[in-house]
Amino acid sequence: MKANTSVESAITRSISHNAIVRVNVPDKASQTEALEDVSRMDKVAWCDYAGENDGSLDVWGTTEAGDEFRLRIAVRA
Repeated sequence: MKANTSVESAITRSISHNAIVRVNVPDKASQTEALEDVSRMDKVAWCDYAGENDGSLDVWGTTEAGDEFRLRIAVRA
């Protein structure tokens, strides 16, 4: 799966556009994998998340450079 590439691109876009960026994944296992990818990235200093009523994950954090990002990781319907 290319979740790591998608997550990295989404973080970069979130920072550059100061926006919540949606990351669509094919299934629940991929959603968990994408969340783990965020937490393992070298440039991410810390992150946290919350489950939303629609099943998506609202993810936020800060990079080592101090940039804040926000993602919405969702299973495609």
